[in-house]
Amino acid sequence: MLNPLLPLGRAWGDLFDEILLLLGCNLIWVCMSGPLWVVAFYALLDGLGWFAALVALVGVLPAGPATLGLMAVVQRVAEGRAITLNYFFASMRQYAHSGWACVGMWVVGMVLIGLNLGFYSQIESWLGIVMSGLWLYALVSWCGLLLYAPALLVVYEQPTLRLVLRDSAMLLLRYPFFSLITLVLMGLFGLLSLVLVVPIFFFSLSLLALWSMRATMCVRREA
Repeated sequence: MLNPLLPLGRAWGDLFDEILLLLGCNLIWVCMSGPLWVVAFYALLDGLGWFAALVALVGVLPAGPATLGLMAVVQRVAEGRAITLNYFFASMRQYAHSGWACVGMWVVGMVLIGLNLGFYSQIESWLGIVMSGLWLYALVSWCGLLLYAPALLVVYEQPTLRLVLRDSAMLLLRYPFFSLITLVLMGLFGLLSLVLVVPIFFFSLSLLALWSMRATMCVRREA
């Protein structure tokens, strides 16, 4: 059985090996992608669901290329290859369309799942409970795709979104315990980073990207 702590340990090692480079990539990602998604988050807290969804979708424009650029960087870091910050910007251009498609589809899925969860959670009957449970399962599965899909987009030589989503789903089904524990640990780390704030600006996104890449490499070797 795969050890879900193994990718985390290796990700921390990778982070310290290239701390200055990954700090720079992390800051760039936050500056590009953070503002619009922060606005969307606070709009959601204020009950402006549709406005929050619209802003989140607009946020895909900078976040898509930045996310795939960061994944391309951490792939080279995980493989121990030499790299500079210029590679981050080059990868943003190279994977722009893939980034928009992947992150955009994930955000659309999250919006739809969130709307359905909100709707069925207000129904006080067995139907509301059952449907809320199903949509909660869909939420976990959808987040699980994000664990593998961005990494596979940069690992595959000629990826298509359909192929990447299919393979990501297969990895989730084949390694459910490993994937679930990894997602839970990532979620806890993400919440801690949001509470402390400072890690978000300096290393949290880079570590999560490394963690995702290491987890993907781990299950691909096992497969």
